[in-house]
Amino acid sequence: MFITKRYWLILALAVIGFFCACTTAPITTAPSVRPATEIHPDTRILILQPLLRFEEIRTEAVLPESENQGPAFKDRLLSWAKKEVETRAYKVAEPESLDTAILDPACDQLNPFSNKLARGIVPEEAKSFLNSIASLDENLAILAQYLRVKVGPGGFWNQYTGEIHSTMSTMLLDVALISCRDGRVLWTNEVLLRNLVYPDNKEFLESLRLAYKTLLRKKEG
Repeated sequence: MFITKRYWLILALAVIGFFCACTTAPITTAPSVRPATEIHPDTRILILQPLLRFEEIRTEAVLPESENQGPAFKDRLLSWAKKEVETRAYKVAEPESLDTAILDPACDQLNPFSNKLARGIVPEEAKSFLNSIASLDENLAILAQYLRVKVGPGGFWNQYTGEIHSTMSTMLLDVALISCRDGRVLWTNEVLLRNLVYPDNKEFLESLRLAYKTLLRKKEG
């Protein structure tokens, strides 16, 4: 009888663990950088091109963006970021309104650092490019986004959504706002999703909502 009870207890715990692992609910984690108490009212936000990385979970081999809806993810990240920024009364700095001879190369050089910038880490190598952007307008801040997707093996078909899921896949979204003038991290956040979803999937949209939930509203000057 003792063995039977113990068996059922272990089985119950295993089932609970399995369903917890399969959950698609996004989870916010504590940011590693303390957010600013306020952001200068004259701040204009330049939204960088999102940096994406798709990799095979077991080998970490990089997978092609084009085969994993990379362009659609980028479009979704850009449009959502712009909406959130404008909702909080900040002005989005449109690239065409700035000197592209300075802006374009600076942004191109910053993009490879987005995996660190979006986590609130400003490498020394990136500071000169931030200074170049600040020379156009000292009130500019960049918004960096980094999406890392680990694609797991196997998977199962969801008959209700028509999507293929793997219980081993994960998606991690990092976002940060950084002052170009002094490289100060104004805000950062991170959201983890324990599954592979798509740009228009409700779980991914919820991840975006959670990612920007703590972004401060512009303080009127």
